[in-house]
Parts: sequence; structure tokens; C-alpha cells
Amino acid sequence: MQKYEKGINRVGASRLQLIGNALQVPISYFFDDMPDDAGEASANPEARLHAEIRRFATSDEGIELFRVFIRIEDATVRKRALGVLKALAEGAE
Repeated sequence: MQKYEKGINRVGASRLQLIGNALQVPISYFFDDMPDDAGEASANPEARLHAEIRRFATSDEGIELFRVFIRIEDATVRKRALGVLKALAEGAE
């Protein structure tokens, strides 16, 4: 356990998903209130984007979206799916 706490060993995404399922918490639970890569709240737009991506990628919805999206083999279909998502996002604003 100490190796995981100190960061010597990393927990893979699939193992983290299993742990979250066992504890009945979303993956994002393990990342709440984490500092960004610089160790502090950054005004750097790129650092904020990376933190935002990290939060989404570890959420239940993000994981599900990634899993579903990568199963789409046809590039044209993937492009259309992105178009639909963009249209939905613009409609929500």
C-alpha cells in the first residue's frame, strides 16, 4: 500500500475502476480537490485545460464515452458523432 501512496507504483485505470466499483464511488472521487500539475491553482490556460481533461477522463461519463467512441471504427462515423456532440453543446449554451 505504501508504494501506491507514495507514487512508486501506479494504479492503472482499469484497476481504479474496479476499486471505485467496489467502494461504490465514481472514479472522480479519487481525484476531487487535487492540485493541478503545477501543484497549485494555475492561471495558465493550458494547465487548466489539462486539469479539466483529467477530471472528465476520470469521470464515469468520460470513461464510458471513451470506451464507446474508440469502438467506432469508421472515421466518418466518428466525425459525425463529434458533430452531433458539438451541436448539442452549442445548443446547451
